Amino acid sequence: MNFVGDMENLPPPNNVENTYMRRFYYQKHAELEFEMQSLRELKHPEYASTIKMLEEQFRTELEAEEISDQLEKERIEEQYEREKEAAERELEGRLTELMEAMIQECEEQKKKIDHEFHNSDISSAPANDFPSKKSLRRRPNEPTPYSEKHTHAKTRPNIADALTDQEIQEDLLLLEEVELKSA
Repeated sequence: MNFVGDMENLPPPNNVENTYMRRFYYQKHAELEFEMQSLRELKHPEYASTIKMLEEQFRTELEAEEISDQLEKERIEEQYEREKEAAERELEGRLTELMEAMIQECEEQKKKIDHEFHNSDISSAPANDFPSKKSLRRRPNEPTPYSEKHTHAKTRPNIADALTDQEIQEDLLLLEEVELKSA
C-alpha cells in the first residue's frame, strides 16, 4: 500500500472547483490515514482477521501434529511389545532345545558309563606287559635284525580299572541327580 503514503505528500487538487469533490478527497484521505494508523497499531480489521485465521490454522496443524505424534508413539510401543514377545518366545525355544540336548548328552554318557561298567573285568589281574621273548644286549655297531617299532606296536596296552565299586556307585548317583534336575 505504497500509494497511500504517496497520497499524503500530494497537495489537494486545485483545479477542482466543486466543494463536493474536495470533501470527498479529504474524507478519503482521512479514511486512508485512519487505516494507516490502525495498521501501525496492528488493529486493522483485515489484518486482525488474517492473524485470527492464521492462528486458527496454526492451532489446527499443531493439534494434527500432536495426534500424529501420539499415534506414532503408540505404533512404536506396540511394535516394541510384539518384538519383545517374539524374542522371549525364541529365547524359551532355544532354552528348551538346549536343555533337551544336554539331557540327551547326559543320557548317552550314562549309557556309555553303564556299558563300560558292565563290560569291564574288575576281578581279573592285569596282564603281563613284558614280551615273552628275551633278547640279549646287542653290540654297539651291529644292526638290529628287526625294527624296534614293530615290537612296541605288537604289544597292546592293558587298561586296568582303578575305580572301586563304591566310587562307581557314587558316580552313578551323581548322574541320576543331574538327570532329575534337568527334567
